[in-house]
Amino acid sequence: MSMTEAAGGQYEPVSRRVLEARARGEYLPSPTTGKPDLPPRQAPTAFTFLWAIVEGAWTLAVGHWVTFKNFWRRKVTEQYPYRDPERNWKPRPGYRGDFALITDRKTGRLRCTACMQCANICPAGCIWIVAEGRGKDRHPVQFSIDAGLCMYCWLCVETCPFGAITMTPDYETATFKPEHLIRDIEYLRTRGLEYHEPLKPIEAKAQHQEGQAEAGDAR
Repeated sequence: MSMTEAAGGQYEPVSRRVLEARARGEYLPSPTTGKPDLPPRQAPTAFTFLWAIVEGAWTLAVGHWVTFKNFWRRKVTEQYPYRDPERNWKPRPGYRGDFALITDRKTGRLRCTACMQCANICPAGCIWIVAEGRGKDRHPVQFSIDAGLCMYCWLCVETCPFGAITMTPDYETATFKPEHLIRDIEYLRTRGLEYHEPLKPIEAKAQHQEGQAEAGDAR
């Protein structure tokens, strides 16, 4: 059956006949089956109309209840830079901030041996290392991290076999120039002078508690 035959054998545009039939609540037969594609439209009853209102009101009430319930909970986020401007303020435990390379206290050299494991595992490809020497004398002459590309996944810290890299609680790294987000080896070395070991989640919690205690004493 052709579209014209399905429309009653008239040479009137089928699309117009379909629209007129739909406006009357009717459906033209399908060109392939000869039967209406959809059942006739039924006018809503008083019950279905009231049920739709009740259902919508219930959905709205549930959404507002969730909002009201969480409104009284302790906040878990900080609106940067709109936060408590106290001195020695530190983020919550486990915060992954700026990077640092740790120096061996005995030798005075960086622990990093340029094994490339951190660069290889980095999913963002934001670590660049240039190595020099062989064996025990191997060390990085260039070590750069682009903090603008980093996704702060902590994989570089976890995979380092020598505990040479860490992520610190430092968060004041905002800048208007992307090139200022590239951390070179001297920057990373200076940042790491205050850390003896990579900052693990447990150590991060202890450091946070210590910082809060110092802030309380300062008051």
